[in-house]
Amino acid sequence: MTLYRELVIGCGYRRERLLDPLIRAASAPSDRWRYVTRVDINPHCDPDYVMDLEKGLRTLQRPHPNDLELFRSIGDVCWQLRDNSFDEVHAYEVLEHLGQQGNATEFFGHFDDLWNVLKPGGWLCATVPSRYSVWLWGDPGHRRAILPAALQFLSRPNYAGLGRSPMSDYRSLFVGDWDVIHSYDNEETHSFILQAVKPARGDSAP
Repeated sequence: MTLYRELVIGCGYRRERLLDPLIRAASAPSDRWRYVTRVDINPHCDPDYVMDLEKGLRTLQRPHPNDLELFRSIGDVCWQLRDNSFDEVHAYEVLEHLGQQGNATEFFGHFDDLWNVLKPGGWLCATVPSRYSVWLWGDPGHRRAILPAALQFLSRPNYAGLGRSPMSDYRSLFVGDWDVIHSYDNEETHSFILQAVKPARGDSAP
């Protein structure tokens, strides 16, 4: 039997499901939220893996089983999440802490990391500060704004209109492909759900 698996990033403060892509589904899998992998930047939050914010999901480490302080000092064996292994990824108030504003390579690289670990048709559920929120840049740890318009660059069919719109061509920077299922900004939080399209759709010529 194939397990229905979820990955939760930033589990120190968000262990519950805030966005549910299957809330209207007639028959959701019965084992949802039973096989959860937790990733956090703080080893004291009892995650399954500790993430280096500078490297995103490219480098994960298992916390030392007996001495977290020792782990923080000397590190541990690096582990890789397997591709196509999760049905859902939940990242609440996390993505704004990764990368740098204006660094397109990092932006697409982080979304590619998430795309890679999702199964075909898998869901990314995320929240980030709204562009209208005082906390977007008021929090010293925030590095990036993710606006609703930015998500359109993650869907390869949107590049078919190049030459007829001001949209920049970033297709050489990423391999993934997403459908934007939900994107809503209530002027405090931008919440969105993306669905991984696998295999990625072919590029359309401008």
